[in-house]
Amino acid sequence: MGRATVNNVHAAGLMSTRLTRQPVGPDGRGVVYTAVDLETTGLGSDDRIIELAAVVFRGDGEVLDEYATLVNPVTARASATKWIHGLSDADVADAPPAAQALLEFWRLSAGTVLVAHNLSFERRFLTQETLNADLPMPGMLGLCTLSTSRAQLNGSSHKLKALHTTVTGESLQDAHIALGDARATAELLCWMLREAPGGLYLRDWPPPPPEPRYLALPPSRVVPRPAPAKSNQLADFVKRFPRCRVPRPTVPGAADRYIELLAEVVADEIITVEEAGALEACARVGGLTQDQLEHLHRQAFFIVLGSEAKLRPGLLSAARKRDLLALAKALGAEPVIELFTLLAEPEAEPAAPATAAAAKHLKGWRIGLDHADGDELGHLREMAERHGASVAKRLTKTVRFLAAQASGSADQLKAIELGIPIVGPDKAEQILQEAVAAAKLTDREVKAQAGAGHGEHAAHENHTWKMAEDAG
Repeated sequence: MGRATVNNVHAAGLMSTRLTRQPVGPDGRGVVYTAVDLETTGLGSDDRIIELAAVVFRGDGEVLDEYATLVNPVTARASATKWIHGLSDADVADAPPAAQALLEFWRLSAGTVLVAHNLSFERRFLTQETLNADLPMPGMLGLCTLSTSRAQLNGSSHKLKALHTTVTGESLQDAHIALGDARATAELLCWMLREAPGGLYLRDWPPPPPEPRYLALPPSRVVPRPAPAKSNQLADFVKRFPRCRVPRPTVPGAADRYIELLAEVVADEIITVEEAGALEACARVGGLTQDQLEHLHRQAFFIVLGSEAKLRPGLLSAARKRDLLALAKALGAEPVIELFTLLAEPEAEPAAPATAAAAKHLKGWRIGLDHADGDELGHLREMAERHGASVAKRLTKTVRFLAAQASGSADQLKAIELGIPIVGPDKAEQILQEAVAAAKLTDREVKAQAGAGHGEHAAHENHTWKMAEDAG
């Protein structure tokens, strides 16, 4: 295609629209959007995209597709602004160039409304890179959540991080990871569409038709950087990667390498920093996405199960079924979770209902129960899990203590090797009771402090709806 000027492309390509409380167009909750976020080497005309993420979603909150990849800027250094986004030249060296990433992005977003927090930034770089690659600029409607929030909401700050706290009650971690910020933008828009007094309606409808040259393109390989971590659980690790609707090509051997690494930690419910780094690097370089990782985690479950997979469920002990259910939950293996929930729950000891607060008293604790004692330490398992602790399937240095009745078992020899304290059942129960009591005391102190400063905190972080939207 012939090279067009940026101004002409803006006029015929990405056209700004807005949300209003006036019913002049479709209800925004029924519209399909693509939230986009970019990381770049800088702000100048010669700077390049180094990360691109997109979340395709409907305004009612349903996520339809995701895309995320690092981008090799080729003619610019990614590390020039590493202090902002944390990416080095080595991180993006094997990533696809901008032209390949944009082909995929424009295919994915075809027919949707493009959304960004400060749309002018994303629009400038998307336009600039599309022209540089001699690609056709599609006609699309663009919506800015920064402008929308300023028009609709009162608040001391309209930055994405501040708005995310209002929307979710949680602080947005490690901003400037494209997938995390694109997801946060989608969450913000869905919240505004859901909570707006009288609803929000989209102007300038309908959008331009999709650019046909992008529609039939096959999915390409990605080098995804995962969204920020919310916990160190294996199941949450998987959710940090983009959930792509269709399978994507991967680097040969990437799946086998990931399974090898996963096998080293699969019996644990917690990933160490080193293990998480190795798994993340393997998934990123191999081009693995969330669906592919879920499949590998199901494989890992059956690797652990081994020859037991051939046994009838009735031949497995109640303790073993509970262990396998816990492992399936740790791995995020949903179909396996459903199966072992049915198998394990009827034989498990009924647990006292736990309050939300009680479930957190021992959060982060890992204890060991000697496998040689079978179900005889079941009361300790129930007590620990009721207050948020986990019972380790494999002893590691993160285990606080090993509870045992007899002596000389394999678990105790391993505990001695790792320097893990070995205690009797009574002592173990005392340790847990004292820890719960201390946690309850701390909870009361924290709540008291929070109550004292609640007014100041709410004024700083909560946004309220304006009586009338700002005209614009």
